[in-house]
Amino acid sequence: MLKRPASRPFRVAVLTLVALSVALSLLPAVPARAAVTAEELASHVVPGLDPESTTVNLFNYSAGATGAGAMAGTDTLGTTGSATPKVNYDTWLANPDSINYGRLLLFGDGMRHLGYWNQGLVENYGQIARENAGMQGIVEPALSATGFPVVSASPESGLDVNDGSYSDATGDTAWVKNQSFYGNAGPLYISNLTNTADNGLFHPVWGRNIDRVVQAQALSVANGTGNVNFSGIGNDPDPSTAAIKTALENSSVVNFKDGEGYDLPESVRSLQYLFDPDQDCAGKESYKNVTGLFQMDDQGYYFYNMRRNFAEFTADPTEDSAGHFTLYDAPAGLRTDDKGSVGNFFPFNSAEKAFTLGADGSLQNVLNANNQGNAEPVDHHLGMTVETTFRQPVDGKVGANPMTFEFEGDDDVWVFIDDVLVLDLGGIHSEVYGTIDFATGEVHMGPAFDFHGIPDDPAAAATDSTTIKAAFEAAGHGDAVRWNGDTFASNTSHTLKMFYLERGNYDSSIALRFNLQPALYQQIYKVDQYGNPLAGAEFDLYAVRPSDGTVPTQENSSTFGLDDVEVVGGPLTHLVTDDDGVARFEDPEPRATQAQADPFNFSDRYDAETGDGLLYILRETKAPAHLRATSRPPRTCCCASSRSTPCSWSTIATRPAPTRASSAASPATTPRSTTARSARTAAWSPRFPGPTRCPWPTRPTASWWRCRCCAPPPLPARSAGCPSTAITSRGSRPWSTPRTGWATRSSSARPAR
Repeated sequence: MLKRPASRPFRVAVLTLVALSVALSLLPAVPARAAVTAEELASHVVPGLDPESTTVNLFNYSAGATGAGAMAGTDTLGTTGSATPKVNYDTWLANPDSINYGRLLLFGDGMRHLGYWNQGLVENYGQIARENAGMQGIVEPALSATGFPVVSASPESGLDVNDGSYSDATGDTAWVKNQSFYGNAGPLYISNLTNTADNGLFHPVWGRNIDRVVQAQALSVANGTGNVNFSGIGNDPDPSTAAIKTALENSSVVNFKDGEGYDLPESVRSLQYLFDPDQDCAGKESYKNVTGLFQMDDQGYYFYNMRRNFAEFTADPTEDSAGHFTLYDAPAGLRTDDKGSVGNFFPFNSAEKAFTLGADGSLQNVLNANNQGNAEPVDHHLGMTVETTFRQPVDGKVGANPMTFEFEGDDDVWVFIDDVLVLDLGGIHSEVYGTIDFATGEVHMGPAFDFHGIPDDPAAAATDSTTIKAAFEAAGHGDAVRWNGDTFASNTSHTLKMFYLERGNYDSSIALRFNLQPALYQQIYKVDQYGNPLAGAEFDLYAVRPSDGTVPTQENSSTFGLDDVEVVGGPLTHLVTDDDGVARFEDPEPRATQAQADPFNFSDRYDAETGDGLLYILRETKAPAHLRATSRPPRTCCCASSRSTPCSWSTIATRPAPTRASSAASPATTPRSTTARSARTAAWSPRFPGPTRCPWPTRPTASWWRCRCCAPPPLPARSAGCPSTAITSRGSRPWSTPRTGWATRSSSARPAR
């Protein structure tokens, strides 16, 4: 987050640095530093959690510029806010080793002449900051085909628009009176913005959301021609005049003409380079699947809050993760909001140099977000993605609480659900908040710097409110999902992707709180006649429909057997049992950025009008090793789940029996039955309450099916696995309790479990 004013009325660098030091001296002092050791820190570590089906990727960026004097060796410059256009171009655009090179959204402090979206919108700007939840409209309303945000090229609100809300913004700060806040956001230059609100060259501003010089540079780098000739632009004289504006309009270096400009392809506007951990670029380090960021509160919500816990990242790669967060029981980083508060998200700084021990043994902050007097420089420029799958519970409620996702912080944050932009909190800005209520579908956004968190009444404090459904309709995706009013239909599966950037220097704020319910994985269990799991069994799932044209419904779904249906199309997904005999139904096309495959989405395949997506068969295509072969035809077993819980299938198969167990089972111990069949194929309705029929063989056979329909796990548990009670056609019982007649028993074999 950027906390600097729009500009400083100083004409020389020496006076700028003097004023900066005076301003910084007014900030509250931090305690004198004393060493804190790793052993002392260990007792202050808070255990972190990893929500199911959630992936966190972390990024460290470099703007390629470091400060001088008191800021030497830090990423804080404090010198470009009142500097000439060329100084800004050379500092923030020209370095090939910078994350900014050839890009549109830039990292740095005091960035001017680079467009409104790179200058930012901060609390010091007064009314305009209080009327907006950041700078909305920076990215397109839907993710690209590759799954990443793209800078908007909309002719109404995109990167080349001269947005009147910025060009007309005027007011006072503690340093500058009667100013045009964005007077130096465009190509014209004046070193002192005092009274520019009355200057026709600077109010309204002749600028754009992304300045034309930045656009020209991005296109030049993309085309392989390197830096634009910044010296040839000729816009450094102070102050700019009408003649300079005319010369810029006729420039041969950069096209500044209104109504013309540059046609930037999606490859130039895409932010994949920032958020794809598998894409390398200058000025970026990526860390995939970082663990340990979240805790859980007593209401079952996962959360992280930089004002409660300092989070330190440690790069200790394993097969599945590039590293982990360590959470501490105190915040770190004195904020620059002039309110004396502590709490920043600086994961690339160490706890040993951020804390000292108080007299009572508690952790005391010694880290300054403004990079003054620190044992190590603050590493400001970073990014993070949080990606998860979730399901919409019945009525959008988790117990008595609505299912929600809440964010508070800075800078850019974009939250996409099913690749549609739902929370738009973009820009370099002071703290803002956004909430999504999945029970009502309401979405609220607003400034948070007066609350230091989510306000008690997000709707009342909001400057912008919408609904999930309205966001989907605005993106042209209104028909992509099923709805219940303004929110999703119950028992539908969804993805949520949050993209977060800290682009401005000084404060870095992030607080998350959510109780998203994990997507449910349907699964099967393969066991032998002794109840031992069997690995390596392979299955294909097929959709089926009644062969006589009947429309299957919730009411009649239990009446269809294998002889009553026909296969529709090819296999939908493939399953292989693991060492525990378990195989999950997974999406056959996993997303590129996720750590694990999504659940196969049975819910959203269902069409009540046609009955499509209601009935399936599961065909075993490869038996586990060492099983007795059989030529018997398949037999149907049907099982139906409840509205919002998973259903699991179990198979029991015989291994080559020992000699002493080879005799036939006694009639008294055989299960009730139908004709003996090898139930290698099962038809199943995964959506609706059961149980339905489960035929059992009259005598030992090579394989048969058992259905397990699981009851929902108790809250606040997040596991999608089965609890201890199973519901089958024979009723409800603890799964671990054997019962005569549930499985074939030979004279020497114990009952299968």
